Amino acid sequence: MNLTNCLSKYIRFLKKASFKFDRVYFFKIDLKSFKFDLEGVDIEIIKTNTVRDLVDIILERGDSHTKRYEKWIQRNYLCYRAVFAGKVIGILWLNNTKLVEVLFGYKERIQNTNTEAWVIDGYVLEKYRRIGAYKLLWHNVLFDAKNRGIEYIYAAIQSSNESSFKVHYKLGMNNNVYKVLYYFRLFWFKIFLTRRFLRFKDIAILKPKIIFN
Repeated sequence: MNLTNCLSKYIRFLKKASFKFDRVYFFKIDLKSFKFDLEGVDIEIIKTNTVRDLVDIILERGDSHTKRYEKWIQRNYLCYRAVFAGKVIGILWLNNTKLVEVLFGYKERIQNTNTEAWVIDGYVLEKYRRIGAYKLLWHNVLFDAKNRGIEYIYAAIQSSNESSFKVHYKLGMNNNVYKVLYYFRLFWFKIFLTRRFLRFKDIAILKPKIIFN
């Protein structure tokens, strides 16, 4: 092994051994009182069970999502795609299996898969944002979940994802934060700590530096 390859391997090794800290906010949505808005834009919401339908999403997000999506489909996660003019422009996943992968390798267990589910990994192609695609995805997925007998939907947002906070705040995820996950990585070790609130918290109070107007 030459010096360049040796140094490159050593640098990758050090990067994996770095320290990292982050937070994830958990939300709970009561579908019994949720107001659905299923109209407004010329976009169709369709379920899919093949990664072939998600090529445009993967091209923009990166090849690593191929294996992730294949794994989720094998585990019976439900994938909803937003189709505009024959093109898949967005996705959102619904999961009510017993174990949900949230972020950083942290897994959350669903207590009752008959009445509870998670929505994860929502994404809209950059070119098609601000036309109402994600709102329509969100409302249709939650509406379908309610029709399946789901009463409560859970979701999580990484602390640094300000745009996601703003979008979901407008979609009704404002005064329903029930838990925070603290994630630490020291060298190769992961540590997860959680703080559960006695009452729901407003994300605007928890994240005062974000302008939600």
